[in-house]
Amino acid sequence: DIEQLWVQEGGRLQQELQYVEQSLGKGAGSTKQLLIQTAKDAPGVNLLKSSAMLTHLHVLKAAIDVTVDLYDTTWSLSDICYAPTFPEFESYSIEQIFERLNPCTFITPLDCFWEGSLLLGPKFPLTVPGLGSGIRWSNLNPSKLIEKVDQFKGLNKMFPMTSFIDFLKRAE
Repeated sequence: DIEQLWVQEGGRLQQELQYVEQSLGKGAGSTKQLLIQTAKDAPGVNLLKSSAMLTHLHVLKAAIDVTVDLYDTTWSLSDICYAPTFPEFESYSIEQIFERLNPCTFITPLDCFWEGSLLLGPKFPLTVPGLGSGIRWSNLNPSKLIEKVDQFKGLNKMFPMTSFIDFLKRAE
């Protein structure tokens, strides 16, 4: 099991993985997409410095941009990656916005920094009615989205607004 090689015994990640397994069952929330960065120069080099983190960012961006043409279809990582699911919506246009905005799940040291949001996409920015164009995870403001969604009182008929707003509040 590859996780046993790279997850610190007794560490926070191991505790979180155990919690997910206990709550949702074995295999839930897991993915076998893994990119491991090792020191290029010498063993024991600290990878938690800005130059190494920026290298990590560039390598991940390159991996995200890989495409494969097979069976008259162009495939990318976003076609096979693990991504969290949103609730289903009756409104097709809303469902399409969230489907295109929904990022692949990566666990990386970059999660702690704004640069980590650059990996989330979407590859092509979205236009979201009421929020404008050029929307990506790196510039999406969940509080502003909640305000806009709350203005459309008729949306309650299309999908459960309360659970959606709770979802966005957890993202803040």
